[in-house]
Amino acid sequence: MCKFNDCTHTSEPGCAVQAAIQAGHLSQERLDSYRQLSEEATTNQALHGKAREDAKLARMFGSKKTNESSDQGTA
Repeated sequence: MCKFNDCTHTSEPGCAVQAAIQAGHLSQERLDSYRQLSEEATTNQALHGKAREDAKLARMFGSKKTNESSDQGTA
């Protein structure tokens, strides 16, 4: 276990992951794969949050597409 709860496993002192890589107990490829999956999860979470906000705004104010169609119908 790493010394810090928020360890990024890059250059922090006491990082158990870096120690395991140097000792040959863990491959660099495995760490690289973990980092890629972590980055993808963060991106997906951000996109999901944006979609949630967009849906909330659409419920509050109506979608832009709906407003444009009704504006064209009144002209």
